[in-house]
Amino acid sequence: MQIGLGQGLGERVIVEGSTGLIVNPSFLKYGAAGPLDMSAIETIIVESLEPDGPFGAKGVGEVGTVTVAGAIANAVYNATGIRIRDLPITPDKIIAAFQVRRGKCGDDDR
Repeated sequence: MQIGLGQGLGERVIVEGSTGLIVNPSFLKYGAAGPLDMSAIETIIVESLEPDGPFGAKGVGEVGTVTVAGAIANAVYNATGIRIRDLPITPDKIIAAFQVRRGKCGDDDR
């Protein structure tokens, strides 16, 4: 879930337009979620044999990563009525979407 949270809310490579240089080349500035960004998670491991995996092994946490960014996008939509389809979902993108919607609706339709 931590990886999905970072993908949904913060992770992005920022490239300087004229030179093509990466402005945030380290994990300190990349926007990855850290342990302090997470709430407590209780894990329940159900062991079973996977006949196709090496020594019966199978993946554990990868599948949970896929759904987190979509859940964040749906939460933003449910709270604001604005659908953000470009990750990461940032306050700047939400504000810009509100401004676009206001421009299309006019001041009387707020």
